[in-house]
Amino acid sequence: MANLRGVQVIDTGPFPAQRFGWSEPRNLVKRWTNDSGAVLDIWQVQVWLGMDIGGRGDFWFTLSRASDGSVLALTNWDHYRDPTGPHAVHMDYAPNPMTLEPGDALVLVYGARRWNPLWPVVMRAHVSVTIWFTEAFM
Repeated sequence: MANLRGVQVIDTGPFPAQRFGWSEPRNLVKRWTNDSGAVLDIWQVQVWLGMDIGGRGDFWFTLSRASDGSVLALTNWDHYRDPTGPHAVHMDYAPNPMTLEPGDALVLVYGARRWNPLWPVVMRAHVSVTIWFTEAFM
């Protein structure tokens, strides 16, 4: 087996949480395209979620493969119940890795809705995706 490598492929950076109200939750989208020229076997994925200190609200993401919509990971986090705890979703696909062909992409659909409209004045969330992969042998 080739060497296992890990790399952060998506980092949203801090983004403002949507205020609660009558509007539907707003999804944001980031994608990472496999432009390595090689077929990648993804063995593990970790998606980390963070929120400002004192931030309370709802947090969600879905990570999927663009070519067929296969879901690699997803969650909905109730951030008022445990607002201070670290939160990450770690998926292990062994013994059957998720294959990502050259030109295919990973798509992250994510968002956050704040509970308190007054404090903190600006509430930000953050999502980061790291994959562990090998190059597939054909």
